[in-house]
Amino acid sequence: MFTAKASDRDAGPYGVVRYQLTPTSEADVGAFVIDEVTGDVTSGRVFNSSATYRSFQYRVTATDAGRLNSTVGAIIKVHDVRLMSCWLGVEGVLAPLLVKVKL
Repeated sequence: MFTAKASDRDAGPYGVVRYQLTPTSEADVGAFVIDEVTGDVTSGRVFNSSATYRSFQYRVTATDAGRLNSTVGAIIKVHDVRLMSCWLGVEGVLAPLLVKVKL
């Protein structure tokens, strides 16, 4: 779907960034998952046309080896099982990002 990206000015092991995707409600748990190393966010469920819950909210956190971190909000809305739109909140600003996915 999309890739979370963060950078760190430190070199070596302290420059390594890990990612975490935290759901904001129980209904959001497991709908999407993040690879903690690459930041790749993918679907954790199979969505179909009969799905009634189509909006998912998360906090995406990037943390370096020194435990410094930054968090942004992410809202993922499923409009069509073949086309998902993703709104990423960065410091309170929502920017639409349309993402085509193969299911």
